[in-house]
Amino acid sequence: MKITSIKDPIVKEARKLQTSTYRKQVGKTLLYGVEQINWAVERNLEIESIFTLPSNNISCFSQKIQDKIFTCSEGILKKISGTNYLISYISIAVLYKPKECHSEFVVVLDKLQDLGNIGSIIRTSKGFSINDFILVNMQSDTFARKVIDSSRGAVFDSNLCEYTSDEAVINDLKASGYQIIVTSPHAKHLQSQTPLKNQKIALVIGNETSGVSEQFLNAADIVVQIPMSITVESLNASVSAGISIYELKLKQVLIMLKEKIFANLGRQVGITGKLIRAAFDKEISSCTNLSGMQVILMMIMRMDQTMSLDQISKDTTLFGADLQEFLSKMELKHYITKNDEFYSLTEKGDEFLAEIWPIVERTHQKILADLSETEIDQLYSLLSKIQSGCNTILKSKNDR
Repeated sequence: MKITSIKDPIVKEARKLQTSTYRKQVGKTLLYGVEQINWAVERNLEIESIFTLPSNNISCFSQKIQDKIFTCSEGILKKISGTNYLISYISIAVLYKPKECHSEFVVVLDKLQDLGNIGSIIRTSKGFSINDFILVNMQSDTFARKVIDSSRGAVFDSNLCEYTSDEAVINDLKASGYQIIVTSPHAKHLQSQTPLKNQKIALVIGNETSGVSEQFLNAADIVVQIPMSITVESLNASVSAGISIYELKLKQVLIMLKEKIFANLGRQVGITGKLIRAAFDKEISSCTNLSGMQVILMMIMRMDQTMSLDQISKDTTLFGADLQEFLSKMELKHYITKNDEFYSLTEKGDEFLAEIWPIVERTHQKILADLSETEIDQLYSLLSKIQSGCNTILKSKNDR
C-alpha cells in the first residue's frame, strides 16, 4: 500500500505518537528501525502499520506482518519519525494494558529520569523473571526510543503501573502484603547481611540525584546499604538496582524454595513429566554439568528434607552402580550429603538451587507459554484434584 500525502489519516496518527501524552492516551507507540519492530513482534505486540521506502527490503519482517507495510517518500518518513535524518523503517505498535501488580517481586521506580537507566533496570529485572514495575511520579516516558533500546525491547511486555502519589503506592503495597525495601548509603544494615521475611518484595529505586523520597524511607520495612569503597561516592541507579535485585531475589528464593518448587515443578503425570524433565535437562546444560534429573532430585530432596536410597532409586529408576554414579556427582560437588542411610541437601546445594532458579523459571515460562493465566490456574487445579483422587485410593482399605 502506498501513501502519497502527509495528510493521510494514518500519517497524522503516527505523527501524533511523537508525543508522550498521546502515546499514553491511545496506548500505542512508535518503533524506530528493524530491530525495535522485531523485538515487538517477538513479544507479541500488535503491529498496526510499518512505513518504509518502496525500494527497501521487507524480507527482514515475518510474513504475518508484511500486509501491514505502507510505502512512502523520504519526506513523509522524516515527518513520521520527527527527525531531520532518514530512519528506513517506522512502525506503530499497540501496547499491552497494565494489570494490577501482585507478583512475588515488584520494582518501584521513584521519580527516575534517565531513559537509559529506566530501560536497563527493566531489562535486568526481566532477566530475573521480574515483570511488575510501579512508576511513581515519572516525568520520563517509558516507551521513549532510548528506553526501548536500552531494555532491548523488554519494556514491551513488562507490566507498568503508574502512580502519582507516594502515599497511594505505599498503601497499596502494604495492603497487598509486600515488604518495602529501600537502599540508602546511610543505612545501618548491609544488604547482603540483612534477613528477609517470608513475604513478597517491593524494591524501591530512587531518583538519580535526590534518591528515594522521605515517604518511602519512612514506610520501608527494611533500609539497607550496598557497601562501597570510599573512593566512589555512589553507583549508577541501574547498577545499584542490578546488585539489589540479584541479592534480594537470591535471598527470596532460598526462603521460598520449597513453595516455589512445589508450585512450579513436581512429579506430575506420565509423559508430561518426562517431557518436562527433558526440556529442563536441555535448558540447564548451559550452566552446569549436572543433568536435569539430578537437579530435580535435589529439589525433591529440598522438599522432603531427607531421602533414603530406596526412595531415590524409585524416583530415578536407577539401581546399583548406576545409582551410585548418579549420586556421586552431587556428593563430589558437596551439594548432598549422606547421614546413616539417608541423603539430604547441603547449604551449598541450597545455594546452587537458588542460583539456577532463574533458569528453572525460564523453562517453566517456555513450557506454559501457550497457556493463558486462567488456563495455568485451571491446569494446577486439575492436577491437584487428580492427586487428591489418587491419595484417596491409596489411603482406602483393600476390600478384597
